[in-house]
Amino acid sequence: VSSFATYLITNFEELEVRIIFILCLGIFLIIFLIINFVEEKLKTVLGLGVDTAINSINEDVVSRIMDETGGKGADVLVETAGSVETHKQSLLGARKRGRIIHIGRAYRDMILPDEVFTKIFRKELTVYGAVNSNFSPHDHEWETVVRYMADGRLKIKPLISHRLPLKVIADTFRKMYNKEIVYNKIIFSP
Repeated sequence: VSSFATYLITNFEELEVRIIFILCLGIFLIIFLIINFVEEKLKTVLGLGVDTAINSINEDVVSRIMDETGGKGADVLVETAGSVETHKQSLLGARKRGRIIHIGRAYRDMILPDEVFTKIFRKELTVYGAVNSNFSPHDHEWETVVRYMADGRLKIKPLISHRLPLKVIADTFRKMYNKEIVYNKIIFSP
């Protein structure tokens, strides 16, 4: 999750926040709900304090969001996958005056049906765009994230799925590319 998105989320103090990540593979925050299609990754995040995990292959994501929020929709959604479908789900799953943070880039034209696009103004949604990282010396995003890691608010150790020697890096990248291994974060060391 980008440090900017972390900053945005942690500054929604006036809300009873339900944060929903759509297909977030590198999650750092303890959240209420996460959506993914890799069962092993869903199990990992459940161990981090996530209340509900949705397998987007097997379930209707928007219906489940509505079930989990009593029909209101989510206060905050963070879209990180960049697929057209997850962008649609974020607009459909938000509550009235909800906030959506788009981090994922679609890498192709994104055409939204009218009934999806009109949700932006009918629900009075606030839509943010966020870059993955900001290295500007004038922003305090990285300091915020590092502080949260230091004081234990961000649990990152469970996200490390593999610790491997550097000598197997080429073989590991081949396995990742060919989807022969399920991984989250891999640390290579000499």
